[in-house]
Amino acid sequence: MRVFKSTNTGFTLLELLIAIAVFAVLAVMSYGTLSSVLSVQTQTREAAKKLARVQQAVLHIERDLLQIVVRPIRDYSYVGPIPALVGAEYGIERLEFTRTGHANPNTVSRSYLQRITYAMPDDEEHKLYRYIWPSLDRGQGQEPRRQLLLDDVEELVLRFYDEQGEEHDSWPPPQLSGAGRFTVMPQAIKVVLKLKSMGEIWRLLAVTGG
Repeated sequence: MRVFKSTNTGFTLLELLIAIAVFAVLAVMSYGTLSSVLSVQTQTREAAKKLARVQQAVLHIERDLLQIVVRPIRDYSYVGPIPALVGAEYGIERLEFTRTGHANPNTVSRSYLQRITYAMPDDEEHKLYRYIWPSLDRGQGQEPRRQLLLDDVEELVLRFYDEQGEEHDSWPPPQLSGAGRFTVMPQAIKVVLKLKSMGEIWRLLAVTGG
């Protein structure tokens, strides 16, 4: 009598355990790779957003400074006029000036000039704001519209260059006196932004009327 031996022996428990272990290792490696790719993608997206915000802020500063005009203003809350351009090394309000080019697509009866202030409030650390005043000569209780440009500014440095090329850390220079100090303009302004996320960015811009 012949006995036929079956060749279908199947898997042993050890083989199944090894297969499961290999599959688990591959799954962990795949998840790690996918997680790393997603993390890099998120970081790249955030970096692109930060770069876009910085570029937009620098563009605002460049456009404003390139359209400065010699137009002092009056603040009727105080006595006396305010110079066409005021700059300070320290304090909340760092730079204030009059600029032209205020868009008027609906041809409303109003001025093309604007009064702009760049400020860093003490109670909002690292934030740089751009203030747009509703009119040049300010009345009692008048408030500007504010626009947040950057929120990671470690330092804002301004330098003003007169017609002799001499550098000043405020404007008008302290030695100027009389009516002329309200209309005298620098030849150029250097703006240095020290950002936590991107390091130092600077621009040197000629001033119209300087």
